[in-house]
Amino acid sequence: MKKKDKYLKILLIIITLIWTLLVINNQFKVLDNWIYNLIICLKCDFFTKFFKIITFFGSVKFIVILNVLAIVYGIFKNYNRYLRIVLFSACSSFVNSLLKGIVKRERPDISLWLVSENNFSFPSGHSMTSCVFYGVICYFIYKSKININIKRVIISLLGLLVILIGTSRIYLGVHYFSDVIGGFLWGFVVLLIGIDVMNRREIK
Repeated sequence: MKKKDKYLKILLIIITLIWTLLVINNQFKVLDNWIYNLIICLKCDFFTKFFKIITFFGSVKFIVILNVLAIVYGIFKNYNRYLRIVLFSACSSFVNSLLKGIVKRERPDISLWLVSENNFSFPSGHSMTSCVFYGVICYFIYKSKININIKRVIISLLGLLVILIGTSRIYLGVHYFSDVIGGFLWGFVVLLIGIDVMNRREIK
């Protein structure tokens, strides 16, 4: 690993830990309310239906379905790259559940919810899981031999999807802005560490 990459990973971890500590100490209350009020200005039947569809693409149900397909395809093609996607998803879910149990942050007031949820708020599971799942797919696409322009289009679309999934959690009233950013930060930590470990094993 290059020293520059190593330092960037360390910086990301430090920022993520600081963000988590600030959430625990309730330092984002004003910002969270401001962002929610800004996004909820878009509230209408169209955007409610739109964000309910978008949020499904980051749901446990949808990610599990995609992981099952990855397992079947990986076994059928004898190609363990697809099986690694499952490992990344499993690690993300484990870390997310662990963090929720540690922080134990309550969700926004239930009167704001446009969908039902039943666990703690920080970090956003949809944001974290989608960041890791679609992020590792972007990494594999980036390392593939397909046309560079096609790479850019696919990676840009998946990146936009991840951002929209995070935004949907705020719009639907089940997460604070700081939960979503926390999900993205922890997602990047899991993703980068996972890629690093994967590359080290391939070198050996």
